Amino acid sequence: MRILYSLRARFLNVEGIYLINSTKHIKDLGKIKVGIMGFLKKLVGKKEIILDKPNIHKKIEIDFFEAREWFENEISGFLNIVNNDAQGFVSQIIGLSEKISENLDALDKAESSEEIGYRMRNFAYDNKKSFVNKVRTFNARIIFSDAKDTIGFYDFCSMIISDINKMTRDTAKNIHLAKMLFAQEIKRITLGLNDMVDIACESQKRLSKHKDKLDSIVEIRDKLCEIESLSEMQISEKLMLEQKRRYIEKVQNEKNRASQTLQRLENCEGACKLKQIIEQKKELNDEIIKIRSDVFQEFSPISKVLKKYERIASGLSYDEEQILATYIESPFKAIFIDTEFKTFLKIIENIERLIDSGKIELNGKQKQKVSARLTKLKNTSSFGKFAIDYNRLQEHLITLDKLCESIKINDEIEIARHNLKDIEIKIKSYELDVYRIEKELHVADNNVHVKIGEMETLLSKMFDKVVVVKGF
Repeated sequence: MRILYSLRARFLNVEGIYLINSTKHIKDLGKIKVGIMGFLKKLVGKKEIILDKPNIHKKIEIDFFEAREWFENEISGFLNIVNNDAQGFVSQIIGLSEKISENLDALDKAESSEEIGYRMRNFAYDNKKSFVNKVRTFNARIIFSDAKDTIGFYDFCSMIISDINKMTRDTAKNIHLAKMLFAQEIKRITLGLNDMVDIACESQKRLSKHKDKLDSIVEIRDKLCEIESLSEMQISEKLMLEQKRRYIEKVQNEKNRASQTLQRLENCEGACKLKQIIEQKKELNDEIIKIRSDVFQEFSPISKVLKKYERIASGLSYDEEQILATYIESPFKAIFIDTEFKTFLKIIENIERLIDSGKIELNGKQKQKVSARLTKLKNTSSFGKFAIDYNRLQEHLITLDKLCESIKINDEIEIARHNLKDIEIKIKSYELDVYRIEKELHVADNNVHVKIGEMETLLSKMFDKVVVVKGF
């Protein structure tokens, strides 16, 4: 570790001298410049001196799909210089790692016959084993398989230095106790580790002048990968979008054919006849509803009186009581049960008698209204007409239903309608897919343009030229 710290001190001293010398050099240049300007002023008088303008940076335009190849070609010369500097250090570090591995094997197998006491001997052996395991774990990480592109070597060396610093602290006790019996073996390993630190420090010193550019190369490569990934996604999404649009066009044609089929079926002779029958059925159902409503209106004014009479149930047989309950629940149903209306007329007579006797209490207006309605209902001829008309309408409906069943066009129309609806649902689904993909592509396009702009800035800064990436 003292070697590491001394190297760092030397680095600081060297850099300090360079800064001092550079500052002095700049000051000297400033004096020279002032002298020259004074001489020129005397020579030409007060005439304005026009200095040459700096050259405008050259503009380079590259196609994105050729950007990676162009970039790798542009940096290949620089990377060769870096690789040449780094490969020697790589070989040295790997060589040291192999030597440390051999020394670890030797230490692991080493035995000692020195007499230092049973307890201390156990301490020495246990700490030797712990030291070997810790160093082996570190040494297993010294892998640098790709010596052709050592762009990550600076960080690799930083990892080595950091890990050895930490391991030195963690193994201090192990080293102290194991050295009681295995001092020479441990010394060989620690010297190897110190040498590795020296090489790592020296390599960082050599490569530090390239660090910023190496970081930029990594950043640009990452940016290229991001854009390429987005571009691949865009290509895939665009293919899917075209596919969905073709599906919509195809299904739209199916919809047109299905609409024409349905229209043809609906306009054929059988469909027209069916339509007429359906309209007749609607008219019949409307008449039936009116009959039901008319019956209800006839009985509505006496509904409360019927309920009061039901509670008394005076002068009725069991069957007549059941008919009374039906008149209360559904007068329309009751007129089909009490066909001759004998029970209903008996009920009216009993109610009138109970009203007159005061057993069914009604106020003046209610009594007058109910009495008038009961008198009117004694003429049951209208009920018979309701029943006859209802039965006639029902028979006519049954006839029309049979006609509908005989006209097979109805099933064909329903199938055609169902088919058209399925097609419309399918089109809607595809349209939603198209909308989603278009939205995703819009977001991806924005991301690509932002990242290309970032990459253009990085490339322009690296090569000191205006670099424009086209192709999007």
